[in-house]
Amino acid sequence: MKKIYLSLLGAMMALTVGAQPQRGAQQQISNSYTVYAVNPVTNEKTRQEDYTYENEKLTEVHYTYYYAEGNVESKYLRNYDDQGRLLSEGNYVMRDGEYVATYLEESVGQEWNEDGLPTIVVIYEENDSGQLVLRWKNFIYGYNGIYAVNRDEYVPDGAGGWTFCATIRPEYNSKGEEAKICMVEQWGDIVYNTTYLWEYDDHGWLTKVTFTCDYKNNYENVYDNFYDANGVIEKRNVYKDGQFVETQYYVWGDPNAVQGVKADDGTAPWYDLSGRRLSTPPTKGIYIHKGRKIVMK
Repeated sequence: MKKIYLSLLGAMMALTVGAQPQRGAQQQISNSYTVYAVNPVTNEKTRQEDYTYENEKLTEVHYTYYYAEGNVESKYLRNYDDQGRLLSEGNYVMRDGEYVATYLEESVGQEWNEDGLPTIVVIYEENDSGQLVLRWKNFIYGYNGIYAVNRDEYVPDGAGGWTFCATIRPEYNSKGEEAKICMVEQWGDIVYNTTYLWEYDDHGWLTKVTFTCDYKNNYENVYDNFYDANGVIEKRNVYKDGQFVETQYYVWGDPNAVQGVKADDGTAPWYDLSGRRLSTPPTKGIYIHKGRKIVMK
């Protein structure tokens, strides 16, 4: 059970500490944006993340991982009701041409707090046979930030009831950004402690993440962010435990796309398929412009 729980926590925190800005970031300029991760040694694109928002709420993240033996795709989806309250969220992996749910968190009792988050949720995760099975029930007491949830977690006790297993408690800085998460897990008589610490720059983007844990390897991620003249993030270099691991390039979508196609004024940057910004006008080939693939003939 602990192994399964850790895999879920890792998946959740990967979203938290990845490309997405936290609440408090002064940059929601578009309904969508794309992030390319590039290996600093080979200069090849290793990952692409496409973020989609509706009414300033994250609805989908589409992941593509590039490997020599073939690409791997997955999605993270959030569903809301017509009042903007969260109904469910989950992870889906592409298998044999179809997306298969590997994790699903659903609201219970149709009760939400003032932030639009369900007060009780149940969590299903894929087992060794590839089926979604009930793993946890979460009682949520507060919500602030994109993924920062103040919750108590329970696991089935095998007799139709629930046994307490963990608490997750976030803390915030003066700008409302998620600054710390303390997690305490209890498995029988053993208690484990996990802590995440976040630091931000003046634009509201992560500059450092520190992870400490009783039973996993600790690490420190440092983000070196680069912005254009308007303060819009263009790329970031990522260092893990002092080692340069990747560069992430940001391509922002057109914020007016929902109102129709906007005429190109020629100022939006162009990128190649590795996520590198072009210094000269594009010629023949396939390029990324304003979040879309463009074929130049």
